[in-house]
Amino acid sequence: MRVVFRYEDKPTNNYLGTDGSSDAVVLFDTGIIRYEHYLFRCDMPSITKDIGPFPEVVAQVEKLLSLYASEIEGFPTFIDNSCDDGSWQYFRFYDKEIVVDNMRHYSKEAMRTIRLLHEGEQLDKIMLSVRQTNTVVEIYQKIAAIIRENCDLGGYLQ
Repeated sequence: MRVVFRYEDKPTNNYLGTDGSSDAVVLFDTGIIRYEHYLFRCDMPSITKDIGPFPEVVAQVEKLLSLYASEIEGFPTFIDNSCDDGSWQYFRFYDKEIVVDNMRHYSKEAMRTIRLLHEGEQLDKIMLSVRQTNTVVEIYQKIAAIIRENCDLGGYLQ
């Protein structure tokens, strides 16, 4: 089975009052969707559940990924937006793995504020990271919507 898409939201620290665990969703080219639950700092999932197959999900996600193929190929393996606390989001689009720290969509207002606070090479680096992060968020939201429309993952991929 080949991975078409994988997403995991992994805390960088074990937050007070939480168990620091993480969840992952994997879409395989066979249409199987795998849910994985990881305990804090464990590399092997403590829970694995496969559902499907959902061939229509694979077809829709592959079509979507083909639209973003050049952007995905151009992403670095780590999109650094200088937020080292909270959680990191791990993505896999086919063989391309990308990590984003504290992923969020930057509004036009947030981008204007960034432009006011920074200049020169630092601004260029930050704005590239913002554009890349926004594209990853856009791709993720569209894939999550496709998966949610076709199967129930118990509220995961919100």
